[in-house]
Amino acid sequence: MKKRYAALSVAIIIIALFIPCVTLAAIQMHAPNSSTGAVADVSDYATKTFSDPWDMSNREDLTGGHVFHFKNVRFSGGKFNAVTNSTDAYFFIVWPGYPGAYNSFREGGKYPINANYFRRLSFRMYYGGPTKTGVIYWFFDRALRKYKLKTFIMSHGWHTYQIDLPASTWKGYVYGLRMNPGRLKNKQVSIDWIRLTNVPDNGVPIQWYESGGTRGTADIYVDNDNSSYDGTKIATVSSYPSFNSYSWNSAGVDPGTYYFYVRRDGVNSNYSDGLSINKSPIIKITDPSEQGGKDWAKTVLRNPWDFKSRFDIRALFNVRSVFTRGGVFSGVNFDGPTTWSGSDDPYIYLQQGRKAINANKYHILTFKYRFAGSFDLVRGTMSRFAWITNALNSPDYFQITRDIVTYPGWNTYTLDLKKVPRARGRYGWKGWVNTLRFDAHEDPKARRFYLDYIKLAADCILKTSYVIKFNVKNDDSTTNVSLYADRDKRFGNGNEVLLTTGNYSNGNRSYKWTPSASLKGTFYIYAIGADALNQAGYYSTGPIKVHM
Repeated sequence: MKKRYAALSVAIIIIALFIPCVTLAAIQMHAPNSSTGAVADVSDYATKTFSDPWDMSNREDLTGGHVFHFKNVRFSGGKFNAVTNSTDAYFFIVWPGYPGAYNSFREGGKYPINANYFRRLSFRMYYGGPTKTGVIYWFFDRALRKYKLKTFIMSHGWHTYQIDLPASTWKGYVYGLRMNPGRLKNKQVSIDWIRLTNVPDNGVPIQWYESGGTRGTADIYVDNDNSSYDGTKIATVSSYPSFNSYSWNSAGVDPGTYYFYVRRDGVNSNYSDGLSINKSPIIKITDPSEQGGKDWAKTVLRNPWDFKSRFDIRALFNVRSVFTRGGVFSGVNFDGPTTWSGSDDPYIYLQQGRKAINANKYHILTFKYRFAGSFDLVRGTMSRFAWITNALNSPDYFQITRDIVTYPGWNTYTLDLKKVPRARGRYGWKGWVNTLRFDAHEDPKARRFYLDYIKLAADCILKTSYVIKFNVKNDDSTTNVSLYADRDKRFGNGNEVLLTTGNYSNGNRSYKWTPSASLKGTFYIYAIGADALNQAGYYSTGPIKVHM
């Protein structure tokens, strides 16, 4: 028996002599390095559309809080945090809006995504479960019937994901965008940021040197710090015992500093020097805006509907437990079933001082509102406006808007009463309006509501001059801002007029525009903000009527 073991040992030694020795490669990162310049940011949908990136700093970054089958939902520390409460947990990045309701919020029905331009979805996400498949859905209608999807692999922990949406199905205009992060219950999900961007050719060279080893494959990782080797794998490439290079397209990654390392056969390289992605300037034009110009109540009554007193309200119906405090009106509806006509809904008549509203001039209505409790469309978390005209001067001829869906928390809603679809009445918003009513909600159960202000405005009008107001936000100390007046919101087609160019520091800024008397028409203001690397353009949300 001992002789057999001795013979076997000799055989193993002899075989081992003929097995080639495998030497693990030593890997040294060469680029990015200290001489690599910063990389320019790219255009993303949320920043370009709202001047407000999806950085999870406010609830609006996930449209209207359309988060389903999660628990412990909160926004804190610049992150969205929640725990899956079923195997079908999901949230909408862009909510398309409800069929039949008026688009008055950050909904895809009002701000559709140009899928031919914005083609990459990127995000930084923490997932508390094991490796799992996530799903991205996109919708071509508000009823959520026409959709396509793309799956992606989710990994445990914090990772940065870059998903190129397929040109064959991601095209035209998209109204809704949804993410299903895995299909496991009781798993933590956190989002740091989301970006939907264009994809220009801006490859960044990632370079490393391997000494020793043989030809094979290497994994390249990107990390938001230079420790722990817990980054996200961005590519698997062929690798040689020599200099190696890979071109990484950084489009979509949130501006900041990133580090790279290479892993091969279980061996990590050192970390590269940091690569800086420079943040584009953000310009938000605050005047002109979609909220219009002169306020009817402030101009005609010399008392805006700001609810600093009860005198802003002429009458209340089906409302109890009323108070006015700190410029906010609040009340509770009576607890009981509402009629089909809504005659038991809580509503208020606004004070008009026996003066009729010139509906042809004043037609842009904005209100700031919130309700207590959770969002529940079935229970009636929607508002309406109603009015009576001199031409049809009877409550039998109330003109009533369709539902204006309202979302949790304080939100501001704007609608054009000339254009808003109506649930009742064919006459519409024209002529003279002698009665204006706000219907707070349609919940049959008691629910408190709060109203900060209602503003009924005229168009923004320029007679001789107009003060354009805008806010500048940039990581650089100054931003070069060029302001244009544009007739059609298609910058670059020759219909724009340069107004001014200058350097501005961060904060609220303004420019007084005094055009020649020969310039007439309706214009949007377009602002281009530029620094050493980036240039980004933003339109005003509303127009100015010049010399009209």
